[in-house]
Amino acid sequence: MNQATVGVVIALHQEARMFARRMNGDGTITRIDEHLLVCVGGVGATRARSAAQSLVANGASALLSWGVCGGLVTGLEPGSLLVPGAIIDADGTSLPVSGAWRARLDNVSSLDVRAIAETRSLLVTPAQKQALARSRHAVAADMESAAVARLAHQARVPFLAVRAVADDCAMFVPAWLTSCTDARGRIELSSFGSELLRHPRDVARLPRLMRGFTAALAALRRFREQRLQQLLLTS
Repeated sequence: MNQATVGVVIALHQEARMFARRMNGDGTITRIDEHLLVCVGGVGATRARSAAQSLVANGASALLSWGVCGGLVTGLEPGSLLVPGAIIDADGTSLPVSGAWRARLDNVSSLDVRAIAETRSLLVTPAQKQALARSRHAVAADMESAAVARLAHQARVPFLAVRAVADDCAMFVPAWLTSCTDARGRIELSSFGSELLRHPRDVARLPRLMRGFTAALAALRRFREQRLQQLLLTS
């Protein structure tokens, strides 16, 4: 049987650097090896779908949504890793992952496989996170996985998501952060400085957010080093 070529959909450059020190330009594909392709598509469902389409068009026979997420429930600390059994989209539809593909991972029973939800905008308050947890019966949320899951279903290729919590359910995330970062997470320093001056109370929140993001990247890097190869085995 032929070995699958895994296409990895990633929103942010920071999430992609663990695959290669140098990536191709935004929205284009970087070939890591014969059976692993990566595309940094940017934040949001539209960009994620475009990246997934490009990967499939260039030979990907399985799609993996990779990156950070926000925690919605207590007990999920920054750095917690999820390999969910389903993505609950913004309309409430459950989009399953490939159980057979996920079963390749050693000790799959030790993984957190609870569902994660699609969010169409940044969740900035604990109240917003708790409301989404209740309405979707999910433990975490991101903006891209549902779009990749839908495209995978349409293309009839296996789908899986690997996500690490960056901000827990009690964290406030300053809404203005999106106005000073581009679609792939790069900060525009002058805008960032201006927003800090306008929102001085948020200064104290930033170190905790940065520690959470760093913990999430470290968890993804460990998975990449220790377990990703199991997902590239001959199918």
